[in-house]
Amino acid sequence: MNKQFNQFAKLYDELFSAAIDYEKEVEFYDKILNKHHCKKILEVGCGCGNRGKYFVNRKYDYVGSDISDSMLRIARKKYPGLEFIHSDARNLKLRRKFDAILFLGKGSAYLTTDDDVMSALKSMKRLINKGLIIIDGFNADFIIPNFKKNISWSIKTGNKTITRSSINVLKPNTNIWKRELCYIVQEDKAKKTFHDKAILRAFAESEFKSFFTKAGIKNTEFIINGDTIISIGIM
Repeated sequence: MNKQFNQFAKLYDELFSAAIDYEKEVEFYDKILNKHHCKKILEVGCGCGNRGKYFVNRKYDYVGSDISDSMLRIARKKYPGLEFIHSDARNLKLRRKFDAILFLGKGSAYLTTDDDVMSALKSMKRLINKGLIIIDGFNADFIIPNFKKNISWSIKTGNKTITRSSINVLKPNTNIWKRELCYIVQEDKAKKTFHDKAILRAFAESEFKSFFTKAGIKNTEFIINGDTIISIGIM
């Protein structure tokens, strides 16, 4: 498993809590969920649980799940009133049903094989009788033609400046790439460096549609915005 979700989980949370407006994200998904009358929701790959509190504030019956124990420890400490469960997206071990399952934060990028994708979809489908499966991911139709070999960005949080840089190598004729990550944390005069590696995958709309159909979910909608594709399976 990636170091950034385990050994560096606290650093990851610091960086993305400062970089992402989780409340605005939840406001976006709230409109979709309300349209389909979904109130009991499971967030797969919830990480440190930062979306959870905003869903609860909007009166959702929320459960978060993640494969990383390190992330879940942070989530439970930050949001002790919320429920978080250790589980793999490809084999969700819950015995309850939900109105909607959300797999956000581009967690789908780590489903690098077709078997991974199908296992995740079938696992999610088992937990819904009627409702939604919402998955966001990297949009291959944007990412691949505009592929960037080097990406770097920084953000200041408290008295720290965190820089996240990556070197990316695309596998020829695929939507899959290898990423080498470097986190640099500058705090006063001290500097620490952290390194990680990952294999990632982007998806075209046609791919997501095919996967949903094979999983028995034929009614799908898509929202595409630049490098992001949001797939909505309706059951």
